[in-house]
Amino acid sequence: MSEESLGAALSRFEVHLREDGAAIGHLLRPGLSHDELHAALDSVFDNIPTEVATWFAWHDGAPEGPEDEDWRDETWLPNRLHLLPITWALEERAALLELSDPGLAWDSGTFQPYWLPIVGSERWWLVVDMRGRDSAPVHYLFIEDGDGREVAEPSILSMVQAWNTAFETGRYVWDRVAGYWQDYDVDPAHPRVT
Repeated sequence: MSEESLGAALSRFEVHLREDGAAIGHLLRPGLSHDELHAALDSVFDNIPTEVATWFAWHDGAPEGPEDEDWRDETWLPNRLHLLPITWALEERAALLELSDPGLAWDSGTFQPYWLPIVGSERWWLVVDMRGRDSAPVHYLFIEDGDGREVAEPSILSMVQAWNTAFETGRYVWDRVAGYWQDYDVDPAHPRVT
C-alpha cells in the first residue's frame, strides 16, 4: 500500500465531517489558488511548505465575520477547534507575536516568527513551522498557562491522519440533537479543551 497523500487525507477528513452531519462539513470556505496564497504569505514568510499550500488549497478555513462571534458550534471541529482562514491565521500570528514573552514557559521560550496558526480555539492553537520545504511540523500552543509543546505532530499529514483515525474509531461523533461534538476518548496526546 502506498503512503497516503495529504490531499487524500484531507478529502477523507471532509467526508467524515459531512457524513457525521456536522454543519462545518458544508460551511468550509473554498480553497485558495496558488496566487492567492502567495499574495497572502510571501511578504511574511520566506518559504511556503508544500503541506501548507495543500492545506489552504483544500479549504481556506471555516467562515469568519460578525456571524461567527464566540466560536459558533457549527463551525467548530472536535475540541472546539476552528479552521482558520488565511486572513485570520495572519491576524492571530500578529497578535501572538505581540503577546510573545521570552519569560513564558513554552518549550521554545516564545511564539516563533516562523510559526503560522492554522487551527485555533479560544485558548490554544495548532501552529505550523513554515521553515520546511515539503512537510510542516505542527506545534501545540497553549496561551493561558504558557505551556507549549515543541512538536505535536511531525507534519500536517500526520495530524489529519490522527483526526481521521479518531473519526473511524468512534472517538468523535457529532450529536445531531445537541448540535455539538461528543468526544468519547480523551487522548492525552491530543488534549481536549473544555
